[in-house]
Amino acid sequence: MNDSLVIETSELTKRYGERILAVDRLDLHVRRGEVYGFLGPNGAGKTTTLRMLLGLVRPTSGSALVLGAAPGSPDRLVRVGALVESPSLYPFLSGRDNLRVLGRDRGRSGSCCLRSSPATSSAASPSSAACSRSCSVCSPSGASTGGGP
Repeated sequence: MNDSLVIETSELTKRYGERILAVDRLDLHVRRGEVYGFLGPNGAGKTTTLRMLLGLVRPTSGSALVLGAAPGSPDRLVRVGALVESPSLYPFLSGRDNLRVLGRDRGRSGSCCLRSSPATSSAASPSSAACSRSCSVCSPSGASTGGGP
């Protein structure tokens, strides 16, 4: 990968079943500092492309790199911000609890811990390596061992 590229795809393709071709052999090169947008009618593959780049959907064929790694790589996702379409949240849960559910669903250990900031009791942020021992999201038993939210 070229160091100046933050997104690189080669013949990235996504099919749903045999009839629906959502993305067809996309070659894309986005350089550091560029602003890039997707324009097109409904069904053109814009959302599917973003989901593949975030590792939320697996491509049928082709390849992609985001910040030099495979889409969805946890060490790269911490450097990416995205809101694809509209968020799917449980309206009866707080933001913190929605993140806990998401962490459990994804089987994340360490990267999903939420801690309270000294400045504000509702701030959520990635934690240190102690995360897996200190919160109910990351601990194997699902029970908090103290020190977490």
